[in-house]
Amino acid sequence: MVCMKDVIGIFDIHVQESPLTAKFIELAKRNEAVEIVELGEIKSFVVTEQKLYYSPISSLTLKKRAHLLDSGGRMEQESE
Repeated sequence: MVCMKDVIGIFDIHVQESPLTAKFIELAKRNEAVEIVELGEIKSFVVTEQKLYYSPISSLTLKKRAHLLDSGGRMEQESE
């Protein structure tokens, strides 16, 4: 789980076909700043300042979940 304040962007995996995005991802891989969140078909990736996270969850679903976050960066259902 990544704090929303750390998220720079949530992207569909198909944008990696763009030459500039492919170059960015390759640089992240060379710097060992890529993490696969869960095994399965990769559908999206989340970019933070420190890492790039591949996810089997669609970018649309991740964005919807992000809107459920409270101001503290935690899911509302998980708030104490």
